[in-house]
Amino acid sequence: MVNTGGRPEKHPRRAIVDAILYVARTGCAWRQLPADFPPWQTVYWYFNRWEQAKATEKILPVVRAQLRVQEGRNPQPSAGLIDSQSVKGADTVGRGSRGYDAGNHGGGRLCRVRRVCGECRAAQRW
Repeated sequence: MVNTGGRPEKHPRRAIVDAILYVARTGCAWRQLPADFPPWQTVYWYFNRWEQAKATEKILPVVRAQLRVQEGRNPQPSAGLIDSQSVKGADTVGRGSRGYDAGNHGGGRLCRVRRVCGECRAAQRW
């Protein structure tokens, strides 16, 4: 590890990453992190800093390619899938703003679109 000359870290980075993954997996609020993790303010500070630096967007393609090679597959996915969900529109919602969902046999508004990586099954919401 490189010594930057600053104050030593109070909490291991692994504990910070584990806490962020816990929030992502359980959907709990930052303030509801269990006491086993570092303080929520510290975890959120790192999360916010890494999100602003787009660290996840830089790391994810590298990790995905390594995992695919480890599984004996091509590092780049060959296909993708787009999925969506419709919700029933109220009678007060104008017809012009509603669409048609043939799979649902009715009209409705598009609620969300999810992009799913073909082989890794990781969903990303827009």
